[in-house]
Amino acid sequence: MKQTAALIIVLVGAFALGSCIFQNDPLKPNNPPIIEFSYPPERYLSRTAPDSLLFFIRAVDPDGDIIDYIFVIGDSVLGTSDSLMFFATDSGDYHLQGLAMDGNERAAHSWFITVDEDYNEPPFIIGYLPSQREVSCTVGETLAFSFSTFDPNNTLDELQFTYELKKIGEAQTSRFYGSAQFEYRFLERGEYDLKGIVWDGEYGDTTSWFVNVTGDPDTIAPAVIIDLEGRTGNDLGSVWITWTAVGDDGTTGSASAYEVRTSTEPILTEEDWEEASRKNNTPVPAPPGTQETMVVRALNPGTYVYLTMRAIDDFFNYSPLGNCIHLLVRGIDATGYVYAMHTGEPLGGFLVTSHERRDTTDLSGAYLLKDLPYYMSYIRATDDDAFGTVGEYYDCNRAVYDPDPLIHQDFYSMPALGIQSTYNVKVYENRFIVFFKEVTETDGRFGKSTVYHAWNHWPLKVHSPEKVFEGLDLQAVARGAMDEWEAETGYDLFVEVDQLSEADVRIVYIDDLDYKHRYRTVEWNPDGTPKLREIQIYTANTSVPLWRLAHLVYAHEMGHVLGFLAHSADPGHLMLGLTLPQVHHVTPDEANVIKILRNMPPIFDYGSVIDE
Repeated sequence: MKQTAALIIVLVGAFALGSCIFQNDPLKPNNPPIIEFSYPPERYLSRTAPDSLLFFIRAVDPDGDIIDYIFVIGDSVLGTSDSLMFFATDSGDYHLQGLAMDGNERAAHSWFITVDEDYNEPPFIIGYLPSQREVSCTVGETLAFSFSTFDPNNTLDELQFTYELKKIGEAQTSRFYGSAQFEYRFLERGEYDLKGIVWDGEYGDTTSWFVNVTGDPDTIAPAVIIDLEGRTGNDLGSVWITWTAVGDDGTTGSASAYEVRTSTEPILTEEDWEEASRKNNTPVPAPPGTQETMVVRALNPGTYVYLTMRAIDDFFNYSPLGNCIHLLVRGIDATGYVYAMHTGEPLGGFLVTSHERRDTTDLSGAYLLKDLPYYMSYIRATDDDAFGTVGEYYDCNRAVYDPDPLIHQDFYSMPALGIQSTYNVKVYENRFIVFFKEVTETDGRFGKSTVYHAWNHWPLKVHSPEKVFEGLDLQAVARGAMDEWEAETGYDLFVEVDQLSEADVRIVYIDDLDYKHRYRTVEWNPDGTPKLREIQIYTANTSVPLWRLAHLVYAHEMGHVLGFLAHSADPGHLMLGLTLPQVHHVTPDEANVIKILRNMPPIFDYGSVIDE
C-alpha cells in the first residue's frame, strides 16, 4: 500500500477539535455515533492519475453528544472535518476511513481506492509508400510519399507529421509539416535522404527513403514580355494590364506562372525587381501568342505606379525583364456643382482642384475630379487659376475626412461684393465677406463657430395679429416691413397665416412695459435650425417709440428673424445695434446677406469661404 506522503490533500470544511463534553448525563452508558450518510456511495473506486475525489460523512449520536470527524489512511490523519478532497497523483491501493467520534466511542466508514498511472504508449508506423526504400526519378519529376500509423492511445487527431528532406553532401535540411501524405518535385540531380516522422508530443516513430535523381534540369527561360500595356482600373486601388503570352522555353510550350511587381520607381534592373512589391492572383499562363489580361489590385488609390512582369517556367527560370509601364491607379472620384450664393444659379467656368487634379465646371456648374488619392484632404473651387486672390467670387475650400470611393461635394461661392451703405468705410474695409461673417457670427473668432443654422424652408409663415395703437395700424406696418424685405431681395420671404399653431414667426404685443423691442428663438428643430421665432413689440417703449419709428422697428426685427444673429457696427445699416441707425430702410448690404441665406443649405460652414 502506498504511504500517505504520496498524496496531495486539500481539506474542506471547518476544523473541529476533539471533545469529551456530553449533552446528557455522563454517568449513563455511552452509545457510539451512527453514520447516516456517506459519499461517494460506492466503497470500491478506481481512478487514473492524476485525479481527485471528494469524500463526505454525516453521523448522529444517540446520546446527543457532540461529534468530531477525521479521515485517515492507516495511522495517518488526513483531515479533521466532515469532508475531504483526495488528490491521487501516484498509482497504488489506498484504504481510506472516515471516522465519527463522540469522545469515547466512534463509527467508521471505509473506501478502497485503486489509482492507476496514465501511461503513454508511443505511436508507430505500420505501412509506407513507396514500399521500396530506394527510389529513382529524373530531374523535374514529382514523387508522392505517405505512411500510415497506429496510436495505442487512440489520439490520431493529435499526432504531428513531418517530412525531412536532405541532399546528401549538403548540410541544409528542409522540413515540411502537415499530413502523412507528401509530394515533392525534384529540380536538381543528386542523392537525397527523405524521412517521414510521426510524433505525439512525447514519443514518435520514423520511416525513410533513399531517392536518386538523374538527368539535367531545364535551363531555358521563357521569352521576355515586351508588349505590356495598361490603364487605370475600374475598381478602387486597381489597374488593368494586357500582354501577349510567351512560352515555357522561349516561345515554345506554356509557361508555368507569372509574377507581377510594382514600385514607385521605374523597374529596370534586377536590383529594382528585388525591391519592388509582388502582386498576387496572377492568371495561369495561356499558350504562346494568346492575348492575356489581369486586374492588379490592392494598390494605393489615386497614385502613379510603375509595373512590370515576368514569366516563370516549371524549373523556376524567370524570363528577362521586359518593358516597364507607368499607370495611374484607380482612385476616388469627386463630383458636384458650383453655385452662386446670392442667386443660387450654377456657375460655369469655375476651376475645381484637389491634389493636382483639376476640372472646370460646365454651364450647369458640374465638375468631376477623377482618381484622387486616398489621402486627399480638400477640394477647392476658385473663379481663376490664381488661388488666394479675389476675383468676382471668393475662393472656397472644403476639407474632406474619411473619403468614400465617390464623393459628392457642392460648392457655394460668395460674390466679392463691396459695401454700399456704410458711413465709416474702415469698419468693414469695404469687404462684403467681413460684413457677412460678422453679422451672422460665423467668422470663427474668439471661439465662435463658422457653421450657420438658417431656416430649413421658405417662405416663412408669419402670424401678425390685428393691433391698433394710438390710431396706428400695427398689422399694416408689419406687413409693410415684410414687403420691403421682399422688394429689396427679390424673393418671397413671408406668407401670413391666421393660425398661431402654423406660424414660423409670431408677433407678440406687450402693452404694460417700457422695454426694448426684441426677438427670440422659441423652439429649435432637431438639426439645429430654428422652428419658431418670436418678435416682441413693447408699445410703451419710449426710447424707440412706435408712433414715430414704427417702420424702423418692424423692419429691424424682421431682419433679426430672417436670419441675423448680431447687429451691424455701422450706422449706415438698418441692423445697427445699441443706438438708432442713420437709415430706416433695408439697405443693399443687408439685402445681399438675406439673398445668400435664402439660397444656401440650411446648415453651412462659412469657414470654407476663404477671406483672402
